[in-house]
Amino acid sequence: DPHQRAIYDCLGEKGLEEQGWEVVQRTKTPQEIREEYEALARVREERRLQQKTNPTSRLEMTINATDLFDRYLYDSEYDDLIEGDFPHFEVSKMSLSQSIQAPLTPSDTATLAGNINTSNGTGSGSLSCGLRRVTSESAWQEAEVGVGSGLSLGAKMYRKLSERNFVNMSGTLQFSRKGLKPAFECSLGTHLDKYTAGYLRYSTNFRLQETEDSFMLREEDSGMCTMVVRNTERYQTTASLQFGIPYTYAMLAHTWKLPEKKRKFRGALKVGTFGAILEYGVEEKISEHSSLGA
Repeated sequence: DPHQRAIYDCLGEKGLEEQGWEVVQRTKTPQEIREEYEALARVREERRLQQKTNPTSRLEMTINATDLFDRYLYDSEYDDLIEGDFPHFEVSKMSLSQSIQAPLTPSDTATLAGNINTSNGTGSGSLSCGLRRVTSESAWQEAEVGVGSGLSLGAKMYRKLSERNFVNMSGTLQFSRKGLKPAFECSLGTHLDKYTAGYLRYSTNFRLQETEDSFMLREEDSGMCTMVVRNTERYQTTASLQFGIPYTYAMLAHTWKLPEKKRKFRGALKVGTFGAILEYGVEEKISEHSSLGA
């Protein structure tokens, strides 16, 4: 093979071992072959680094399109009072989050994550660093420290209790201007079959405040939630029921998956003490590592 021979003459056996030569033109000169080899090596190194650090990012925007619908509620005699011929759209909320992982040892992984968000002209952000240690095939622990609206300390753990049952626990302690804010969450899960899992979760949030003569620990919100999730290649259905303070609600969500089109349609209905909420949307995978949803 003259093409393989040219690669061997320029780079030796290491050149033949490089992947990707099948897309390189066979009319390259020796200098161009060396440049192609360096380019392929850079792509391979970038891919290896990306797989090692597992970077993820997420951008979300909330667009207020109320003006698009409100203008049709008025009679034509009020057209002069409506500003502009085109509806006015407003980005009322935006958030950006990103994280990377750095394997330190076969059992220890460090995670660096950050997020910034703005809502109705008010901005906030946070930066956190975590360390996860896998102690066995059935257990891991993680510690995290972050800064944002004050210092935040957190811990998580996972434990497989049996072939079907497992438990997750997490706790955080946030130092804010209004006092300490402890939080705790415990989730017990079980695999009902190959595609179905059930969860029982308890969560609570407190606030520790200083009074004139003592400290007061006040529970801000808490709840007990039961959830059943069925996830197959074609759909995912979630049904949950929560009893808590200040909200009690029932939720039913369904996602239709179209693997051949790399597209998902989702809908959810939530009914509770706050009223009823209907959500719907679509998500499409636009590249190997990116998805776009609305």
